[in-house]
Amino acid sequence: MYLWHWPLLAYWHYLNPDVKSVPLLTGLFIILITLLLSSCSYFFIELPIKKKRYSFKSAFMKFQLIPLLIILSIAWYVTKGKGLPSRLSSTAQLQNMYLSKNYCHNVIHGECIFGDVQQHPTRIILFGDSHAGALSPFWNKTASNQGVSIKIITSDSCYPLLDTVNILPSSEPTLFSKKICSNQIKYISEHISDYDVFILAAEWSRYESGGKMVPSKFIFDTELRNTLKFLVQHKKKVLIMGDVPFDQNNLIDSRIRNSILPWPQKEDKTLNMDSGVAINDRIRIISESYPGVYFFDMTKLTSQIKSFPYESGVLLYKDSDHLNQYGSELLAQYYFVSKNLFNLDALFESH
Repeated sequence: MYLWHWPLLAYWHYLNPDVKSVPLLTGLFIILITLLLSSCSYFFIELPIKKKRYSFKSAFMKFQLIPLLIILSIAWYVTKGKGLPSRLSSTAQLQNMYLSKNYCHNVIHGECIFGDVQQHPTRIILFGDSHAGALSPFWNKTASNQGVSIKIITSDSCYPLLDTVNILPSSEPTLFSKKICSNQIKYISEHISDYDVFILAAEWSRYESGGKMVPSKFIFDTELRNTLKFLVQHKKKVLIMGDVPFDQNNLIDSRIRNSILPWPQKEDKTLNMDSGVAINDRIRIISESYPGVYFFDMTKLTSQIKSFPYESGVLLYKDSDHLNQYGSELLAQYYFVSKNLFNLDALFESH
């Protein structure tokens, strides 16, 4: 019973991470299943093994080597099949799709050119952290629709700043991908003349001064202003992407887990999405301080979706704050029919 009750409870909590205690009826059901499984394993596995006498060689082959080989074979097959996504429903596959193409997130693939790749030279670049990475499908479709090519390089926890004072912002030890981030910032800083339009995107709230990810000595607002000032002085156009809404109760992860279950999933009305008005307004105000710097309010697009964060029963996020590929591409479609919210034609003219 001790061996069986733990995985059953752990699995229940895995599917219901937002519920702290097991309801009474659910607990009684788990106890019943525990008794049933315990009886089966005791009478049909444990007792027969105890009654028989095995040589070391026989016991090693039957109970160690053969089971190990079976487990390793299954693990190899699942790994080679990339998790066997075909086992999931079409809805679950859409919800779990994240940067399925070589979108150059954390790893550079070739030239990292997207959109209308036939357009040369590429004079537009998107860079930033994983939130910028999550917007890669959005910009791939949008740039293609605009008839322009765009370079995309993003990495985890890498704020979209430049080396403007000979001190790489990525020297902060709290960053996850320090080396990748340093290389990204170094590339952007050294190729200013190669691009006319710079698109900055990030989980802006992560880099607030004094936040858990950033030391108080690091004043993000100042560094961002330095970056914008530098780009404006070099006669560059800059587009700052406002962040998308996030799940403030961290319930989306459990909804994604539940989507692999065989029964149909329904839109969850309990998800509480925070639009991040405060931080987006803060970034917008900073952007309005400089000529040639534009702010793209993503919440104007997400607000067009009545059932947000779902669309036709499909969740648009891969976790609490990152759009999945389906959601990112869907927002591009909403942009195409809602250009009055923000028209990119002037920004991309002649590119």
